[in-house]
Amino acid sequence: INADFFGAIDETSIPTGEILKVEGTPFDFRTPHAVGERIGDTSNQQIVNGTGYDHCFVLNKREPGELSYAVKCVEPNSGRCLEMWTTEPGVQFYSSNWHSGLVGTHGTVYGKYSALCFEAQHFPDSPNRAHFPSCILKAGDISGMFFELSGPRISAFLEVSSDQGRAHNKDYSAKEDIQVALVLQRGRFRSSSIQDTLYIGILFVSRN
Repeated sequence: INADFFGAIDETSIPTGEILKVEGTPFDFRTPHAVGERIGDTSNQQIVNGTGYDHCFVLNKREPGELSYAVKCVEPNSGRCLEMWTTEPGVQFYSSNWHSGLVGTHGTVYGKYSALCFEAQHFPDSPNRAHFPSCILKAGDISGMFFELSGPRISAFLEVSSDQGRAHNKDYSAKEDIQVALVLQRGRFRSSSIQDTLYIGILFVSRN
């Protein structure tokens, strides 16, 4: 995770407004670590408060609003890899701390720490924290994120129906003040015919 800092939470997972350094903590993912390597470190109060990872990381950016590299997550056994770029100032990393017997596709049961979630966003509680970046989108402002998911036969793991290069645009706002453009495209790695790459881009444009 491309972040030198993260947002602290209290024992009820509510943001305190304090921004902490990742250095020397289980939240330092500036170099690769297995997620489960330090998730049980009860000497860290933030891990205890979140029962794992449920924190917003402050992304390193040269300037506000730039599309910059945020996250890389690799599953070493299969070779699957997820990478994220975003214009947002933060990314919430959640390690499914509260799953307990959730039944998914084909009857698969998901327990605690069985999944990962990376949510590009502004910092939680931004409207009540004057020192946080504003989460107001003014007319003409753009917010977006871009994902690259790659690995051996990755399409077999995804329920995506899309012609290559096809763009889907849909207005998700009843007031028509925000347009969401979703682009799905599947390509191939040049190095191997058995590896797929799925690109997903999401763009929000404020109209009013």
